[in-house]
Amino acid sequence: MPDFSPANGDTISIEGTEYRIADLSFSDLRVHFFTGVSVRRLGDQHSKSSGYRNGVMTGLGDLEFPVWETLVRDLIHRSGEDELLNSLIVWLEGAPWLHTKRDKELYALELHAGRIFDNPDWVDYAAFNRKYRPDKLQGDEYTHEPGKENS
Repeated sequence: MPDFSPANGDTISIEGTEYRIADLSFSDLRVHFFTGVSVRRLGDQHSKSSGYRNGVMTGLGDLEFPVWETLVRDLIHRSGEDELLNSLIVWLEGAPWLHTKRDKELYALELHAGRIFDNPDWVDYAAFNRKYRPDKLQGDEYTHEPGKENS
């Protein structure tokens, strides 16, 4: 995992720009798409090797995946939304395409960074918020779930 801490006033350099970690927002870390780069490691003549680096394109630029994960987890914790992340992970238990606990955690981080639970166009907006954030639905016009009558 990356070695930085917003508590220490750390900064992170992304594509030549310095950012204070404590100032990063969810919109900064929202996933636009995933990236991959072939990396060639140069050593002496006999120790050349190649590999592949996975990343995430965000509003800040292309972040290596472990860096993005650490930043999002830290932001969730600093925002007091650990329980909300756990609720998303539980909600994803029924997602058949997510086979492992790690798959569910990573997808929950992606959804959390994108603030999916605040988007009324999300198919599970009403059901998720009714169960985990009923106060967010007060006065919300979009509380109808397909197949169910409004009450």
